[in-house]
Amino acid sequence: MVGNGGEGTKGLAEINGRVRTKLTSGKRVGVEGVLIKTSQGMVTYTGRKGYFKCPASSLEQYLAICAFKIGFQLWVDWARFEVGDEWDITLKAGPEDAVCELIEMPKAAKPTGPGCIVPQVLDCATNLPIPNAKVKLDGQTWRTTDSEGNNVPLCYEAGEQTLCARKLEPYPKKCETVTLDLGGTTTGEAAIICLDHV
Repeated sequence: MVGNGGEGTKGLAEINGRVRTKLTSGKRVGVEGVLIKTSQGMVTYTGRKGYFKCPASSLEQYLAICAFKIGFQLWVDWARFEVGDEWDITLKAGPEDAVCELIEMPKAAKPTGPGCIVPQVLDCATNLPIPNAKVKLDGQTWRTTDSEGNNVPLCYEAGEQTLCARKLEPYPKKCETVTLDLGGTTTGEAAIICLDHV
């Protein structure tokens, strides 16, 4: 877990942590001289008893970090900034199979949660609403628009999703990629999908 050891100016902060390893007796002891590198390009080493401090930008919600020392397995993880928390890293003894090169945030680190959209179905030629059209987000059931071509909010996992609309002749099914903002509702021009006559 990553911690924000204190807010500085212009989004600067400090993360704190400790690197330890487990002895055969089961006791965990600090490891000195471990290379620490973050996804923001910051580098430091652990000091006495395995403690370290590293500057970071608090403007980023997530941070990836890796820890490496010869004689230990590479450790890589990511977490969200939480004020007051600290990294608690445990290295396992063993042959090193990699080094801390440039690391990037894994896709799984992207914020997850619901986002919503209120789609409006229009005729591409006339730019007028299409009443009683069918619309849905990929993986959901079809919903019917009202007389103005509007729909109730459709909610799904935030990020890029597929929005589809259709109506019986003369409008064939059409799908477009839309972006659902985390915790928000997409409306207006960004929520419009238009159908062509066949």
